[in-house]
Amino acid sequence: MSESSTREQPSGLAAVEVKNLRCRRGERELFHIHHWALPASGHGLLQGPSGCGKTTLLHLIAGLDVSAEGQLTVLGEGLLTKGSRQRDRFRARRIGLVFQDFHLLEGLTVEDNLRLAGWLGTRGDRRRPALELLDRLGLSGLARAWPHTLSQGEKQRVAIARALINHPDLILADEPTSALDDDNAEAVIRLLMEEADHHGASLLVSTHDARIADHFPHQLRLGGDR
Repeated sequence: MSESSTREQPSGLAAVEVKNLRCRRGERELFHIHHWALPASGHGLLQGPSGCGKTTLLHLIAGLDVSAEGQLTVLGEGLLTKGSRQRDRFRARRIGLVFQDFHLLEGLTVEDNLRLAGWLGTRGDRRRPALELLDRLGLSGLARAWPHTLSQGEKQRVAIARALINHPDLILADEPTSALDDDNAEAVIRLLMEEADHHGASLLVSTHDARIADHFPHQLRLGGDR
């Protein structure tokens, strides 16, 4: 059993809006969200304990999963009714994903990881934007480096750069601070917010980390008192 709550209900155009969204796994109900919305260019937070369905909801919003009932509108599109190819194209062009384990391709350099993401988003050769992003994130000296040579913090910034390469309208980040100390957690959240604002994107972060909650005006809590 789960419940949802929000500290603030935004009005107007929404980057993400859910209505009566219910997700089950077998006999277990992960969550049932009556209504919640993240406004365009807003900063939102999905909160709750491990196992409450935060990553599942993030995957639904990204179009990686459609196993839910109800209404889910992302950037004006109803994703639950789209086919897999439509969702893949939509995600590549309009959504930037920062996975918890980064998902960098070890056989490609840092620069080529970004350029591949650009190509998959049908943006063509993104070499110059890739180098500009790496410079902006303090990674200009690592363009030709291999992922296995990077520190965790460097991998995280590369993952953020890759999420931004196609100028997404929505950035989704899964547990970006879970393994970080206080100072680094603060730095990563500020970096995500600054980059979202710089690119005019909405930002939605999934976390069980209560330290970062005060940064986000739009919040959704899953799980209740589990």
